Amino acid sequence: IKDVMPNSIAFTVYPNPSSGNVFVQVNNQLIGVPLTVHDITGKILLQQVIPSYNWQLSTDGFSKGLYFITIANHTTKLIIE
Repeated sequence: IKDVMPNSIAFTVYPNPSSGNVFVQVNNQLIGVPLTVHDITGKILLQQVIPSYNWQLSTDGFSKGLYFITIANHTTKLIIE
């Protein structure tokens, strides 16, 4: 899933849906920006600063279901199967 944000800031989460870890690819403007993963109840499961333009996000401990990844006030869905 690819989302386009204002000012041409974009990020991609793949594979999505996933049965394991996912990769997050961002443009250089987002390196160093906080990323948050939360579940459908709004519970924050992970907060991390984006370390590089393409990196692996561990989904260890995530149950099957729908999650949300937020970067720079923009949110996309992540489905764990």
